[in-house]
Amino acid sequence: MSKVSEPLPNGLLFVYGETGSEVTETEFNHWYDDEHAPARITVPGFHSALRYKLHGDGKLPKWLAIYDIDSPDTLKTQAYQDLSKNSTAEEKSIISRLEHLHRRRYERLSSWTKSGKGGLEKEIVGKYVLVVTLETTDPDALNKAYEEEHMELLSRVPGWLRARRYQLVDGIHLAGRTPEEVKNKPTAKFLALYDFDNPDIVQTKELQTAITTPVWKAVEKTFTEMDLGIYELHKQF
Repeated sequence: MSKVSEPLPNGLLFVYGETGSEVTETEFNHWYDDEHAPARITVPGFHSALRYKLHGDGKLPKWLAIYDIDSPDTLKTQAYQDLSKNSTAEEKSIISRLEHLHRRRYERLSSWTKSGKGGLEKEIVGKYVLVVTLETTDPDALNKAYEEEHMELLSRVPGWLRARRYQLVDGIHLAGRTPEEVKNKPTAKFLALYDFDNPDIVQTKELQTAITTPVWKAVEKTFTEMDLGIYELHKQF
């Protein structure tokens, strides 16, 4: 495994979505795949768009979209702002009926990939992505554990392709009938994305080793919030 040093997009647009009872998955996917995501990757500063569906059961939202962008400020450009101003009637209708739509901006901390994998890091996309969001009382200890031990151990998990770490810039509820206590809950500051080709990573002995070392157990005590889920690739744009 090696830390990626090549120039990479420094930002990430991360969007959780839940259709709810008023929007069918067919309607949602038609809108997102044929209109919403394609429009965004025409914006200068957008490099890629990936959509995922939650793999198995879990408490996280069912749908996830992530976009590599030049920087978090790409979302402040006129070209991006114009997307909302020029949104279609169909888009306005669907967004108004969704149960949940939450947008987050992140800044990249580090990226890791297999040595000798070939190709640019940004071109490596796994069939599955493990999403981990967490909050900690000791960010320095967390970063040290990730950089000095945790990433190396995770890279030994069968099917591992790459890992990316981000720090939250901001998050906003764009739409939905989200309860006020959820809307007012701060979004966890740290995000890690792990690309895999193996959906059963949680059961592997290598992953269990990575999360049970003395170093990780110590830093785990500083967590005040942690959510994780495995998503399966739905569409790559």
